[in-house]
Amino acid sequence: MALDRARLFAACALSCSIWYLLYAVVTPFLSKMIVPIHYDKMLQDSKKKDEKIAKKARNALGEWNSRWPGFLHAVIQGCLGIYCCFFDKELIENTVSNTSTAWMVACAVACGVFAWD
Repeated sequence: MALDRARLFAACALSCSIWYLLYAVVTPFLSKMIVPIHYDKMLQDSKKKDEKIAKKARNALGEWNSRWPGFLHAVIQGCLGIYCCFFDKELIENTVSNTSTAWMVACAVACGVFAWD
């Protein structure tokens, strides 16, 4: 039981790191490739001297960069939840402790997103 908790904690920390990497590195990179004009305008506005415009642009950038990780999390958690509920033999057969590897992965992904957000 203690080993399962240690592995779950390590998986949560890894998940949090992956979500942060997605937010801080991957999303800005993909945004510059997919919508370069709009994203570059937000970047330029975030560096303006007018604090009101810069703050609004920084908020827009933060919101923009958090949309893709949020969407990806919803898709991953939905698929993991469906798998655990209907297809995971280990979880269906183990009615005493109600746990499985897929269930632990789903919990680690959810905890990682919660800690990142």
